[in-house]
Amino acid sequence: MTSLVTDDVELIAAYQAMPPHPRSAEFHTFWAQHIGTLLREVRPDIDADTVGALLLSTVGGELAQQMARAGEVDRLRSAVAELVRSVLRTP
Repeated sequence: MTSLVTDDVELIAAYQAMPPHPRSAEFHTFWAQHIGTLLREVRPDIDADTVGALLLSTVGGELAQQMARAGEVDRLRSAVAELVRSVLRTP
């Protein structure tokens, strides 16, 4: 997901600026459920749906777009990977 955002930052920005695609809710629901399912498998002790939504928001937000436009793609990818690894670590 991070690669999709960083590789096509202007396309993502244009998508967000347009009226929603008729199936956008379906797409978002798919990814939210998929990530929630994966998180529940490895971390049944956390609120997987909320944590998954927070993880997705890191790549869908303005900061990710700003960093990609500024040429800080490697830094962003590294930070997102570290964030995911920190969630996957068991306490």
